[in-house]
Amino acid sequence: MNAVAMRTDIHHYMNTSKKETPQWDRCGDGWKKFQENPGANTEETKYINMSASSSEVTDYSPSYNIEADLMLADPTIKIVHDIAKGRKTGADAVVDILTVEAIGEKPYRAWRESAAVGISSFDGEKKMSLTGTLSVQGDSIPGTFDPDTKTFTPDSKASE
Repeated sequence: MNAVAMRTDIHHYMNTSKKETPQWDRCGDGWKKFQENPGANTEETKYINMSASSSEVTDYSPSYNIEADLMLADPTIKIVHDIAKGRKTGADAVVDILTVEAIGEKPYRAWRESAAVGISSFDGEKKMSLTGTLSVQGDSIPGTFDPDTKTFTPDSKASE
């Protein structure tokens, strides 16, 4: 029987190191939403001999809608918070993230991406939270991730 992947099977990590070797910290406590939007863009074509048009996917504009409680002791939330509060732009507002499918045997399938942080609000009546978007830049790098060693290994084709 095929089982449906659970939300807890999809892990998100953020590089919290400014050094060349990444330090992958999991986005966990505090994170309420990390919604992936592949952002498929389509183009319609209708020729004169057709009564209906056809569509094809031409490219992608992926992003993640995010929401997190303002738990500043968490290094992943702190990075996002500091980017927004510092009103950082350009390369200073970019984070490296991993999406990991923790299903089956280790190492797990994973995709590394760079994403621009765009926080749209800090809000809360009692507990504060942040909401916004991580807009992916360029193509993702497929590979594997070992959560025990916190090591991402790109697929050989992706690293060539």
